[in-house]
Amino acid sequence: GKLASVTGDNCMTHHVVYSDVDFNRHVNSARYVEWMMDALPTEWVQTHDVTHFEVNYLQEALLGQDVHVRFESGTGQMLSVVQDEAGRDLCRMKLIGVQ
Repeated sequence: GKLASVTGDNCMTHHVVYSDVDFNRHVNSARYVEWMMDALPTEWVQTHDVTHFEVNYLQEALLGQDVHVRFESGTGQMLSVVQDEAGRDLCRMKLIGVQ
């Protein structure tokens, strides 16, 4: 299904580099998930076993672009989004985890 955007203040910035893109200069889809996982609080990652995740790819990030990764937590879940510099959502993810 379609995931909601994240409006939380928790934010990490990533500069899209050459190793993030494939031969067609498109960001590899796994990179979005890696960026979102890297932005999560270490405590949440260490205390939860991820049982399910859902990803919505919306728009492409570009080589040389700065993207912002935001997240917010709920009961047993973590929501995350990659946004461009204008605040447009590029990718959204929901993780379901159990302690």
